[in-house]
Amino acid sequence: MKGAPKAPQAAPAVDPRVQKHFAAGVKLQQAGKLDQALAEYKEVLKINPNLMPPLLNMALIYVQKKQLAEAERVLLRVTALDPKNPFALDQLARIQLGRGKGKQAMAYARRLVSVKPKEPSAQFLLGVAAINSKDYATAATAFKVVTKALPDEKGALFNLGYCYVNLKKYKEGLDVLNRLLQKDPGNKRHG
Repeated sequence: MKGAPKAPQAAPAVDPRVQKHFAAGVKLQQAGKLDQALAEYKEVLKINPNLMPPLLNMALIYVQKKQLAEAERVLLRVTALDPKNPFALDQLARIQLGRGKGKQAMAYARRLVSVKPKEPSAQFLLGVAAINSKDYATAATAFKVVTKALPDEKGALFNLGYCYVNLKKYKEGLDVLNRLLQKDPGNKRHG
């Protein structure tokens, strides 16, 4: 389950210079001219340094460009302004996962789940971060929430079975993995 980046944020209703630079940034970002879009968003932030939409769009651009240190810097700024921003928490968790820092990823994923407790993608992210931290009990709990909401989510079923095996709950693990094979018998990854 992958969280697709969100489309650029809508223009904020403020100072006309902000609107001009922000609109230009969105247009450039949509055209794939990411460096030019960043320059426009930076102009917006010179006028209003705490405006969330350009910060979020900048973070998205840095993620797209795989400039993760810059993305993290901007996302931390977003969470300083809005500690419950789901996009920022999601992306921060993913950045930490990519760095192999499961515990830090879990911390962000837990914050995301506290904001969106019933959101399967938030639970899935927490489960993946927990597996990376070898916290199989937390991971199993998260993947149970996902499979309750999305019974056919193959990745969650596989990971839940994997967690049960690592928790030495072999019967539960076998039951989940058999359920997965019934839903997807031709998938060689699971078979």
